[in-house]
Amino acid sequence: MVSTRDWAAKFVVVSIKKGVTIAHKQFLNPKDFKLQNIFSLLFRIRLN
Repeated sequence: MVSTRDWAAKFVVVSIKKGVTIAHKQFLNPKDFKLQNIFSLLFRIRLN
């Protein structure tokens, strides 16, 4: 079984990649980008 930690790490990487792609498509939409940054920070804090 995959551990929760590994799953969360993969989820963060995928969501950041999606966020970056979406941000490029929308020419860095501030609201979406801020949300993405907040979520990635929260996940990093949890994983560490």
